[in-house]
Amino acid sequence: MFCLTGIGGHLGDFVQSDKDVPAIVAIDGCDVGCAKAILDHAEIPTKNYLVLADLGIEKNKDFNLKAGNIRKVKAAIRPAWG
Repeated sequence: MFCLTGIGGHLGDFVQSDKDVPAIVAIDGCDVGCAKAILDHAEIPTKNYLVLADLGIEKNKDFNLKAGNIRKVKAAIRPAWG
């Protein structure tokens, strides 16, 4: 797991750490794509990209995560790790 804020701030160690890993899964909550835009701007490839809204998970302010939604995200991310 990496600090997206550090990457967005173009802090050298954060950006380089992300460039050095073999795989990254970028996760955005909605179609605006803030995480993907930050990674693109830092020239960090996002081969594995997931938008939670595409899974039927809508953004909200409820931090009581639903087990079914967690399973959906895990199932969507799993293929990225081979």
